[in-house]
Amino acid sequence: MDFLVCSRQDFPYPFLELDEGGELAQIFSPRTSCFQTLDERLHFAMRSFKMGMGIALCVEELCPGGLDPTDGIRIAQAFERAGARFVIASGGTSDFLALKDRRMTRIQKDPNHAWLASACWLIGRVAVPVYAQGYFDEEPDPSLMDQAKVSGLSGLVRL
Repeated sequence: MDFLVCSRQDFPYPFLELDEGGELAQIFSPRTSCFQTLDERLHFAMRSFKMGMGIALCVEELCPGGLDPTDGIRIAQAFERAGARFVIASGGTSDFLALKDRRMTRIQKDPNHAWLASACWLIGRVAVPVYAQGYFDEEPDPSLMDQAKVSGLSGLVRL
């Protein structure tokens, strides 16, 4: 797959939504899951997964008691072993919006692409393409594209 820039609605490949917008999102969060362990959460979510799909995953919730990057990495690796073709990675929860929508932390004339960091936790830890999902204009700033490419991401997906 070439470097891809698109909106979530236009993403050209099927994926299972495990991120905050998906039906299974609450299963993975330690804050909201009815399952005690990550292994129990993974076992339950795998029942909805079909080999050859990708996954949209919140890698880290950026809040107290929430999903942390080490668990996000384990989840991505488990789905990769199960046959996932790619990961659309995001970070943050709408319960702490200032951390999810990190546009609010921008310094004038010096854009902060901090939201790419959540996806970058997966670089070198999974062998499938990783796409960063976040907020950006329809035509992304060239510095955003450069930073994503240099980081090893396969593309950008706009919320």
